Amino acid sequence: MRLPPGLGRGWDGSEEPRGGAELLKRFLLRADVDARVADCLKEIGLILNLDALEGRMPAAMIAVLRRFNGKPVLTRPQHRFHRDPANRYLAVDLDLHRYQLVTRGTLASFI
Repeated sequence: MRLPPGLGRGWDGSEEPRGGAELLKRFLLRADVDARVADCLKEIGLILNLDALEGRMPAAMIAVLRRFNGKPVLTRPQHRFHRDPANRYLAVDLDLHRYQLVTRGTLASFI
C-alpha cells in the first residue's frame, strides 16, 4: 500500500496519537525501534468466497473459517521490521515458519 507523501511531517511521536492517522504515523516512525509499538502489529485474513468452498472442504474447517474470517490476529513474535537507510520505506517480514503448529497446519491445508 502506498501512503501519501509527508504523512509523518509535523508529528514527532512524543505524545499519544489522536485518531487513526496519528496512530499510523506512530507505527511507521517507531515500529522498528520500539517493541511496545512493534508488538501491536496485527494481520487480518479475509476470505471473500467462503460459499464457494462449501463441499470442497470439511464442514468443521468451513465453520472455523467463518468464525475467524476478517478477525485481527497479533503477529508477534513472527514479524521483523526493515527500514531503508534513507528512511524511504518500512518493510514487514512475516515468518510463517514461526507460527504455532495449528496455524501452520491450517494455512497448509488451504494451500
